[in-house]
Amino acid sequence: MNNMFSLNRFRIFVIFVKIYKMLNKTIAIFFILFSFFSKNLIAGNEDTIKVRSHYKEHWSWYGSIDKWTVFPDTNQRYRKILLKYTLGCPTGGCSDWDYTTQIFASKKTGLIDSQLVRYPSFTINGQTPDTAYFNTHITYTYFFNTTTHTTDSTANPTLPVIVHGDSIHPADTTQTFIAYKGNYYNRIYSVTGQITDSIYVGADSTWYMRYYNRYNHFPQMNKIEIARMMTPYGGNYNANWSNIYYFDITDYAKMLNDSVLIYAFYSGWSDGYTVTLDFEMIQGTPPRDVLKVEKLWDGYFYYGKPNSIENYLVSKNVTIPSNAINSMVRIYPSGHGYDNSECSEFCSKKYYLKVNGIQRFEQLIWRNDCGLNPLWAQPGTWIYDRAGWCPGTKTISYDHEITPFVIPGTLDSINMDMEPYVSVGGDAGYQITGTLFTYTAPNFINDATLEDIINPNNRFDLNRLNPICEEPKVIIKNNGSDPLTSLRIKYGCVGNTLSTYNWTGNLNFLQSQEVVLPNTQAYSFWNGNRFIAYVENPNGTNDQQPYNDTLYSRFNLPPTYGNKMCIVIKTNNLPQENSWYIFNQAGDTILNRSQLIANRYYRDTLNLAPGCYQFEINDLGCDGLSWWANPGQGTGTIAFAKVAPEVGVIKSFNADFGCKIIHNFNIIDNTSINDSKTNNNVIVFPNPSNGIFSVIVSSGKTENADINVCDVLGKIIYSKKIIIEDNISFNLSLTGEKSGLYIMKIKTATYNFTKQIIIN
Repeated sequence: MNNMFSLNRFRIFVIFVKIYKMLNKTIAIFFILFSFFSKNLIAGNEDTIKVRSHYKEHWSWYGSIDKWTVFPDTNQRYRKILLKYTLGCPTGGCSDWDYTTQIFASKKTGLIDSQLVRYPSFTINGQTPDTAYFNTHITYTYFFNTTTHTTDSTANPTLPVIVHGDSIHPADTTQTFIAYKGNYYNRIYSVTGQITDSIYVGADSTWYMRYYNRYNHFPQMNKIEIARMMTPYGGNYNANWSNIYYFDITDYAKMLNDSVLIYAFYSGWSDGYTVTLDFEMIQGTPPRDVLKVEKLWDGYFYYGKPNSIENYLVSKNVTIPSNAINSMVRIYPSGHGYDNSECSEFCSKKYYLKVNGIQRFEQLIWRNDCGLNPLWAQPGTWIYDRAGWCPGTKTISYDHEITPFVIPGTLDSINMDMEPYVSVGGDAGYQITGTLFTYTAPNFINDATLEDIINPNNRFDLNRLNPICEEPKVIIKNNGSDPLTSLRIKYGCVGNTLSTYNWTGNLNFLQSQEVVLPNTQAYSFWNGNRFIAYVENPNGTNDQQPYNDTLYSRFNLPPTYGNKMCIVIKTNNLPQENSWYIFNQAGDTILNRSQLIANRYYRDTLNLAPGCYQFEINDLGCDGLSWWANPGQGTGTIAFAKVAPEVGVIKSFNADFGCKIIHNFNIIDNTSINDSKTNNNVIVFPNPSNGIFSVIVSSGKTENADINVCDVLGKIIYSKKIIIEDNISFNLSLTGEKSGLYIMKIKTATYNFTKQIIIN
């Protein structure tokens, strides 16, 4: 018995040890994964709180989908708050049209508001007539029976009557009953269907409408717009399509605590889209703390008509808190509809912002870059520039720092005026939101931040500018109260030696600037597919807020072509709008062609040395070489093609490209990526890999082969001779080589196989 007990204890102990080891391993894996993902999501050791208010909510028709959402309590403080807005297609596909979408946050103010409501004393069949005639017994309506050729009759439909007889509680129902039509004439017909006489049907009841006036009381809400974007022309998008848009909503922190009603509004008059809203709240210290968020104006206002927009954009009296150091007004304007002058959607107008009766700001409401939309080739008029927006993009908002023009603790006035205009026909209007923010003093004296990596970056909204093989571009910002005059930027691919750039300039508080970073290491700079950049030493001192200094980006490498290729362009009816260029990595023009003739093929052979190049084709009309809405321009094409005697297309470009196409590419030494055997004859996996690749070759015969792997400069880094047979497989080891793009070439007496491989 004792031995059995000891054995059981031993077994229990062994099981406990196994569970302990398994838990330890699980915990270790968890912390490794957490460490990896947190490092990739945020540069720093801050926590990110994620809150989701909407998930794939279906915008099927005009209206708002409202969700009460619980945010952290008011004790939390955030360095940055991002709204991740995901637009998708429902099962039946997306809407054909570009519609306004708006996101609002609404909180209870703690005050009670009221509204005067008129309650009717009764309704009959849901209507509220001034005088109602009806019968409490069944009545009939006569009609001519075409079968019997006689006057026939049918019972009238019932009329439900609801009585509100309590003047103290006028919304309550005190009586209900069924009534029938009264006070009308029935017609009598001859055998031929002619009216020969009529009979009056009276009413046994005549009621007169009375109204009770009562005030409805309800909690007062502070409803503020936090984001706006326009849907694309999505008629050709399937149910799998979606796109992500990020909004920096840090200034709305006061609105995003405890219980908040989040409105997702869709203005479309057709089945439209799905929307997912995720709030990513990065804890930490913001550039300045928000004291108050106050709505100034909000609505859609007609423009250019009597008693229209200026009746609503009236002067607002506001009290700046006595402890406020900074104040800012944010305007969200977008023009919609059009009259005979194509206002407001397609005309550029200004607004003027006045503080205490004096005009302080003037702003043109216009976007002139719709032809460079990342969502190009939409099945609609996507290329047309518009009043503050483009289809499928975020609406532009404008921030105006009014700190110098107000006095905290006193009553100030803020007014917005539109440029004078008289509309002729149609309905022109603007959707306008104005919001006042008041803040504490800046929290840092010296705080430089890396706001964004423009390139290299495979983020969708930057696809017009990527991939690249020239200089990286980043955006820096001054979040410190002292002007930022100097800064050190470190950058490069993860795992490689980073480059250093010493920036000098002059950025005031909250000002930003795009910075081009020199590529001093040429092609070896791009050994990898993950880019890092960080800023340090602002104004020659320590950065007081290190958590916003570093950003990472994933990026794709430009394609690699052999130097045996040519540019083939077929012009349309407007060749004067088109020109193309090839630039080297230094930005020098190597080749170009302009002054083209209509409806003609041009074939220009390229003879480029190994290196990286940029191809650019421009269209001055910003409607590409082909666009459905301009059939008069005809149809053109543009492609990279093989050089004779070989035939085939290497790279074909979409002719519906708007204003321009920018395409970066690498050239390797005297080797065509498109040999007589296609890349489908060689399978490499995994690709990318850590340096170990499995290769399968389908040659159709047995023969000797030379295997060479070279870098983008053509330098051979691996060489081996083997005998290949049909569907032969072998391992290729490149461990120890740097991350980056390589070209594997398998040459036999009969064929050349070429494949791009990536070491990651």
